[in-house]
Amino acid sequence: MNYLRELGYQRRQFYALAVIYLLFSLVGLLFLKYYFNAENDIKIYDSSTYWIFTLESQRMLADSIPGYLLFFRNAAANEYTYFLAFPLSLAVNLFGDSYACYCQSIFFVYYLPACLFLTILSMRLVYKIQNRPPGIQAFLTGFILSVLCPVFFRPLVLGYTDVGGVLLIAVIANYTLDWDGGAFSWRRNIILAGLSVLLLWSRRWYAVCIVGFYASLGLVSFFP
Repeated sequence: MNYLRELGYQRRQFYALAVIYLLFSLVGLLFLKYYFNAENDIKIYDSSTYWIFTLESQRMLADSIPGYLLFFRNAAANEYTYFLAFPLSLAVNLFGDSYACYCQSIFFVYYLPACLFLTILSMRLVYKIQNRPPGIQAFLTGFILSVLCPVFFRPLVLGYTDVGGVLLIAVIANYTLDWDGGAFSWRRNIILAGLSVLLLWSRRWYAVCIVGFYASLGLVSFFP
């Protein structure tokens, strides 16, 4: 919300963005339902393992909270982590446990928030470049383009959860966009470290992004 205030948006524009977000949520969920209902062939993807793991963690959560926490710890310790599937174990209780409902859960929990934070980041960068806040039309255009981006949407319908990592990257980028390396803050550093650990847990290969991010942050801090 603070990031939107930074762009100079008023309460009426907040409401407009909220309506657009809810509208895209509804349209996206209906499209995924239609898309998978139209599939006549049963396809088994490599990503189906995430769906199966999500259902296993859902059942574990319903049976025993301590058992679920142990299940979570063991999964986080594996080299091939299913960390992003754990929040989905709660979402499938709302949407259902079919493969189509699993993809709807990814869309609602990770995909739309990632598109929103990427749009906010791009608008904040535009603001810094042109020295005036972009209008609400520019924000809506950026959001629509990010939602319709095939690079994000194709893995979604295949059941991959990687867009959850994109969400964390977008949150980190927004959080550190105005980073002041000369002002030390325990709270700020702990939050950044926690987000970095979550990103590493989400996918091991996101370590490349983490290394590049901290290298860039160090250069900006020491050579402003």
